[in-house]
Amino acid sequence: FDTPVNELGDFGIGILLYFKMLRFLGVLVVILGGAAAYNINYFDSTDYSANGQAVLPTVSVMRGSAVCDTYQAVCAQASGCGTCSISAAGVASGDGCVAIKSCEFTPENAYVMLGIAGAFLIANLVMGWQHWKIEVEADEAEQTAQDYSVMVNDPDPDAVDPDEWQKFFSQFGHVAYVTVALTNGKLLTLMAERRAVLRRLGFENGVNKTPDEQIQFDAEENTRLYNKLSFLQKRSLGLVQQRHRLLELDAAIQKEAVDGKFVATKVFIVFETEESQRRCLQQMTVGTIPAALDFVGDLRKHLIFRGTNVLDICEAPEPTDVIWENLETPFKHQVIEQTVTNTLSLGIVALCGYLIYAIHEAGMPGLAAIFISVTNSVMPTALKAINEQEEHLTQGSKQTSLLLKLVVLRWMTTGFIVLLVRDVATTLDEEFIKKIWAILLADALTTPCLRLLDPGSRLGRYYFSKKAETQEKMNSYFLGTSWFLAERYTDMTKTIFVSLFFAAIFPQGLFVTAVAFFVSYWVDMYCLFRLWKQPPAMDGSLADAARVQISLVLLAHTFVTHHFFRGWPFDGYEPTGSYVGGVPLYEKTDLQSKYNVFDWSRGKWMSDEQARIVLIYAIVNIAAVSVFAVYYFGHSFKYGVHKLIWGSYVSVGDARQDEYSFVPGIQTYVPMVSHKSLGLPLIATELQKLDTEHICFTMKSAEEYDRDNLVNSNAFRGNVSNQRRRGLFSICKQYKSQKLMDWEIENVEVDMATIHEWERETMLKTKKVLRGGIEEVGAMGKMGGVKIGSMKSLDTKNKEKASKSSMLNAGPENYEL
Repeated sequence: FDTPVNELGDFGIGILLYFKMLRFLGVLVVILGGAAAYNINYFDSTDYSANGQAVLPTVSVMRGSAVCDTYQAVCAQASGCGTCSISAAGVASGDGCVAIKSCEFTPENAYVMLGIAGAFLIANLVMGWQHWKIEVEADEAEQTAQDYSVMVNDPDPDAVDPDEWQKFFSQFGHVAYVTVALTNGKLLTLMAERRAVLRRLGFENGVNKTPDEQIQFDAEENTRLYNKLSFLQKRSLGLVQQRHRLLELDAAIQKEAVDGKFVATKVFIVFETEESQRRCLQQMTVGTIPAALDFVGDLRKHLIFRGTNVLDICEAPEPTDVIWENLETPFKHQVIEQTVTNTLSLGIVALCGYLIYAIHEAGMPGLAAIFISVTNSVMPTALKAINEQEEHLTQGSKQTSLLLKLVVLRWMTTGFIVLLVRDVATTLDEEFIKKIWAILLADALTTPCLRLLDPGSRLGRYYFSKKAETQEKMNSYFLGTSWFLAERYTDMTKTIFVSLFFAAIFPQGLFVTAVAFFVSYWVDMYCLFRLWKQPPAMDGSLADAARVQISLVLLAHTFVTHHFFRGWPFDGYEPTGSYVGGVPLYEKTDLQSKYNVFDWSRGKWMSDEQARIVLIYAIVNIAAVSVFAVYYFGHSFKYGVHKLIWGSYVSVGDARQDEYSFVPGIQTYVPMVSHKSLGLPLIATELQKLDTEHICFTMKSAEEYDRDNLVNSNAFRGNVSNQRRRGLFSICKQYKSQKLMDWEIENVEVDMATIHEWERETMLKTKKVLRGGIEEVGAMGKMGGVKIGSMKSLDTKNKEKASKSSMLNAGPENYEL
């Protein structure tokens, strides 16, 4: 809990900004709650309700809400009424008499709400500036691969030689790495699933068996047993079913390996300096349309790849943000796919909303409430499953898409549906406002406590792990709980949405929201370090989307507040202006339940002050929609057009002088594929051409890296040659700078006085060969059995001492110069 929030940048800017936003909004809502205290005090006074909210307990969170328990009896019968009276329970007696609420808000109540909305808008703008500043500071303070890298979106299909790309981009400065990603997404997906199946087989029958023995079985016998199973049995995870799936995957992998065409789809270039990357982006950034048409324009010839391809380049995402198996997905396919999934998601959400409304209108409010609870429990899982079908290029894009779906669902079920299905006449009743309190209480306590308890994972760790028959199966229960940063952002915006949505009638909800934010801050901090899986590093795109959602929340707030103040007191009656026997005559009206947020017309039930407030809010709504449309949609349209025609690149902060190869812990673009049941990603490239210190995870030995490398998989049969096998996988190659090679030469001499004689001779030979100019060997990081690239510094800033060397862990027979 004492971890400084700024240190969370190690998990990625997206997570850092999430915790910063939680803390900022928590403090902000406390301040705004103080402003709303005026409304709380007014609603709790006899000035608002003559009975002083006597219907509520003396100590109750509901005191200070807009609950109205004061009524008066009026005549609603044109032929006249008898003597009208009202009971303590608010029931009118007398022929033709009805009860109407006798509680009025003041203009000051409305001005407080306007002030809260204005303050929130300013705070949102300040938060955006603060986030931009944090991103700049983080970019300058912590160097990552993204700061040095560019991505080529449209390489020539046959341009699979990294040396060609290294030569082309060297005009901007030294190139440290080149990764050529191939169109092997289907193959990687199949091989990842195969590894997951093998893992599950090992869980069940791996006791005292080698890996080869674990998967040995009679294929024909297993197929015969599988065919005897029922439809439902075939979908379980028994040994027979898993073995059958393994056979299917082996056949599919074999077919893909033999028949598949693997060409370049994306290329990642990592420069040695930030200045080289920025120079490249400034000179080569062009619009999407010119790049697609290879329109040269005023682009200089040396900037055109192979003299014909006007490259579409951009700053590369972080290595852990890349979804390698989806890189080959065409833009057109992504648009169609996401249009279909988003339409399906919105349709399902709309259907759920309609069913809730229809059930309520059918006179079954209890069943409607149950349906809302079921929807809130089941639908997020369904939307996540739909989102998984989308082929995004990065984790950030995938999470942003999920964010949109979850926001629409949660805002619908916790705000709009709650408002729509209510009986309008109960708007200022205790029963309705208690529903708002229940939603906010769940956000403040129930939901965070469930995250903290994490019953599913704890049951696995403390119970099922003890019954595991293999070490690997036991380890699988300690991988951490899967989670989505997008879901955390939507929970946050949903809480503030509910709070502001109903703030006009439940102002103390702001304090409950503050509690929810601070509780979520500490619970999520604990879960991040103790319970959850480590997430991929993502940029600030989710925070940007969350700020846009807060702007939408403010729009919804002014819309609904206009509705509340216009329909107040929601008793369904208005004066006709005529009298019967000297008594004012009332009639039924449905105008109080209308949702025209731009309507400033005066209703007959309104006082002069109420009519003025309605006019002000209608003007505010018109202005807010206009500003939002111009600022957000206009800006997005302008940016999109500019990117299509001219391209878009703006550098952030000043370029630092740190060289990529000397930045401790920095990663590179190593092709890999993940699977939800595997603890670590599977590498999908040859490791001989790169330094394993630049992989996003660390293993104890080279053997462990090789074990989790799909290049070494035994899924390939004899008709897949070694040359063909190498052509199935993307290529990642390191090009060492002269400075790095000189540093490695000098570090060979570090412990010369303390090592064995044969080691000294080997190092002297290594030093002599390196100084002889064999740069290609240096670039590959190996010379025979000597892995120069594995010599790393204990002092991470200056690399003055070598912390490890593969030469010191082996005998002389392992060296071949």
